[in-house]
Amino acid sequence: PEVEAKIIGLIKNVAGPTDGPRTWHYAEVQLAAVDLLGKLELPEAKATLLEVIKTGSDDYVKRATEVLEQVDMSAYNDELLHMMESADAQIRKAAIAGLTGITDDPEIEERLTKALRDKEYQVRHAALKALSYFKDEKHHERLYEWFTQGSWTEREVAANIVGRFQNEATKNRLMRMMRDSRCEVRQTAAYALRHFKGEDVVQVLIGALSDENSRVAKSAKHSLNVHPQPDVVVQSLI
Repeated sequence: PEVEAKIIGLIKNVAGPTDGPRTWHYAEVQLAAVDLLGKLELPEAKATLLEVIKTGSDDYVKRATEVLEQVDMSAYNDELLHMMESADAQIRKAAIAGLTGITDDPEIEERLTKALRDKEYQVRHAALKALSYFKDEKHHERLYEWFTQGSWTEREVAANIVGRFQNEATKNRLMRMMRDSRCEVRQTAAYALRHFKGEDVVQVLIGALSDENSRVAKSAKHSLNVHPQPDVVVQSLI
């Protein structure tokens, strides 16, 4: 308890006044303390995380947002939903991170769906990721819709989320998408396939190296370079 109290006390002043400018070392210590908060199963620790997000500087907010995705914040649903109305996009994104993984509340689902139309892309990305945890197939289909819209940054986000669905149906669908006439679909599918094992995946990616579109070929090359079965890649290229 004494250690926990010290950790909480250390970061309670992340946005408050200090006797002078914070040194780099002290800031790093505070950021480490933010990480540790996620491991403290105490209401005060979780409440402090939310306070960091509301009042801390960008570095602290970013770190606290990452921590929120890893802890159970279901006791703070009402507060997180209220934070989604903030004028600050970082706070809206953080609130969604805290709600990610909670899939049994219709209001949360509705608010996350609304957030897909947020003016800030980082908030839209967070909402898309959160909705992917819901079982409703419509949310999964929305991911594939993102393969054809927005910037590469947005399509990359969708590809990373789809990569979590480690099943044959998803893998086969992505391989079929590699034959799509739209280059943005092939590029995004090639990027997503880096998450999937199998010689069939490797062969599809090798074939895409000669795609007429250089961005598709580049995406396929990247996926082969980071593929989880490098031995299969090497053997297939011989």
